[in-house]
Amino acid sequence: MGLFVYNCPSERMKVKQLERDNCVGKLLKEVKNLKDELKAKKRSIRECRNKELVEREALIELERLKLDEDKRMIEKSQLNMLRLVEEEKKEREEILNKMHQVVKEMEAMQELSMVNEELQGKIQAMEEMNKQLKEKVEEFVEVETLHKGNHELQEARKELIEALKHTWSSTGRANIGIKEMGKIDEKPFLRACKQIYRPCKAQLQATTQCSLWQENLKDQDWYPFKTIFISDCEGNISKMEEVVDEEDEKLKILKEEWGCDVYMAVATALKELNEYNPTGRSVVPELWNFKEQRKATLKEVIIAYMVKNMATLKRKRGTEVYCQ
Repeated sequence: MGLFVYNCPSERMKVKQLERDNCVGKLLKEVKNLKDELKAKKRSIRECRNKELVEREALIELERLKLDEDKRMIEKSQLNMLRLVEEEKKEREEILNKMHQVVKEMEAMQELSMVNEELQGKIQAMEEMNKQLKEKVEEFVEVETLHKGNHELQEARKELIEALKHTWSSTGRANIGIKEMGKIDEKPFLRACKQIYRPCKAQLQATTQCSLWQENLKDQDWYPFKTIFISDCEGNISKMEEVVDEEDEKLKILKEEWGCDVYMAVATALKELNEYNPTGRSVVPELWNFKEQRKATLKEVIIAYMVKNMATLKRKRGTEVYCQ
């Protein structure tokens, strides 16, 4: 721009006005530029923010999707775990059932083994019994010819018992006498009652209790016996024998209430009845050696009878001489 010189005041004023206008225009332009720049920066910032928001939303969405996926995986894992737990539980139950079955089979095998052993024992016992039976048959063949004589001896014993039972004592004071087999001895009852009752009542109670148990012995439905096997010195079963069952309920109560002596008296009577009259269960008289606690032989009875008669005759003769 050329340099002009204004000499006129109005011109100078115009120039100044122009200069001011130029300055204001520049300022306005700068302000406008600043505004535009500010708007551009705001727009840029907004765009950056929007972009960041979009990116953040995208990241959040990705995280959400990842979390959902992890959740699905966890749920799937949990389902797999539950399925595995159920399968393991079923396997354990199957194993336990198999173990119970094995235990039952083992118990059954043990029971079968025990039954087999018991059967073997019974078979052995039967073989032994067959052997004994064979021996008995052979013995029977040998003694068959003596049967008639034995029968006559038994008849003779019966005749002697019938003839002497009203004259001979059965109390056991004499060495040889008649014993009523299966009759309960009252003396143990009396001793037991004397410990409980006054003397005036002891005899009555003893007689009552003894009679009561004598009636019990007649009960055909009560069979307090058991069979035992008797072995020889080599352990082989030699014979079977019926003995009084100590575990019988009635006998256990008797023993608890009245003691061993009373129990033995009843048990002895039971054994005698089982030997002499197992079906009738009534008392049977027998010629008896009280000293040795066994059946008396006919020879012993006859000698005792003769000795007793001789003593009676001597007493009678002594009385007659004294009277004369």
